[in-house]
Amino acid sequence: MSGEWGSARQVWLLAGLLAPLPLAGCGATITAPAAVVAPVAGPVVITGSVGYLERIAMPPGMQVEIELLDIAKAGAPATVVSRQAFTLQGRQMPIPFRFELARSDLPPTGRFSMSARLRDSAGSIQWRTTSIHSVDLAASTVEVGLVRLVRTRAPALRRQSYACADGQPLVATFLDEKVIIDRGTGLPVTLPQRPSGSGFLYELPTHGFSGKGMEVRYRVGQAEVLCRAELREPQPAGSAAAR
Repeated sequence: MSGEWGSARQVWLLAGLLAPLPLAGCGATITAPAAVVAPVAGPVVITGSVGYLERIAMPPGMQVEIELLDIAKAGAPATVVSRQAFTLQGRQMPIPFRFELARSDLPPTGRFSMSARLRDSAGSIQWRTTSIHSVDLAASTVEVGLVRLVRTRAPALRRQSYACADGQPLVATFLDEKVIIDRGTGLPVTLPQRPSGSGFLYELPTHGFSGKGMEVRYRVGQAEVLCRAELREPQPAGSAAAR
């Protein structure tokens, strides 16, 4: 009798343990615990380029400024999170850039955008961004593409003096898609801009003006002379200093 009572008691205990558990076969739904997503650690790398759609060569001395802004506060000035500024030194658009920042340096509630400006050698802004270029910094590597610049005002004539190997000076006046070359003797020569794989190129069948960085080459017929940009600040065409 005692053996039968012990077996029955074990069955009742087992049934009591199993009773609270839902049975999958009876249509019960078992929900797994939510996964915990860890935040991205390490530095944040932002890459892209600054440029414009117009086919216009940049004269020497131009400077570019690129900024990562926090624009989270509506109605308040944007906060500069990181900034780069450098002289183009003859490089042409588009100009690539790369920012690398520690995630701890980023405002946790920030809303980010890229901004850029292009200044002439006198410090005047000639090109700038006019729209928001949003940047999502959730990932560790972000490619923002082209940050487009828009011209801020009508183009001004800009002059650059060069010292040439033949001892004769050369003054180049840049305006949009052409350049006017004056060597001090004879009439100035106007050359249209041509596509170039590297640097800039202005050319006619009889004349050519090309270069990259501080060095340029001026061609008349088959004869070519090497010139180097002078470091003094270029003067606006028509100014007293230019004359």
